[in-house]
Amino acid sequence: MSTKNNNQSFKFKIFDTIYNFLIYPLLTLFYFIWIFYFYSAFNVEINFISFIGASLVYFIPIGFLGYFIGIKILKKKN
Repeated sequence: MSTKNNNQSFKFKIFDTIYNFLIYPLLTLFYFIWIFYFYSAFNVEINFISFIGASLVYFIPIGFLGYFIGIKILKKKN
């Protein structure tokens, strides 16, 4: 019985790791693409350095916030 419980918690740890290190980077990538199209839709001249700067200022903190909020939600569920 104990081996079954250990196996389930191990599977959950694998899912947790995949969720934290795959889903949140994909969301961050989605934010990168979104701000790129947002700027190009309003005909703002984009060079790559300003694009990197804007994404650093806006979307990497949002990605970290989402990461830590997701960890708190997962801890509350268990």
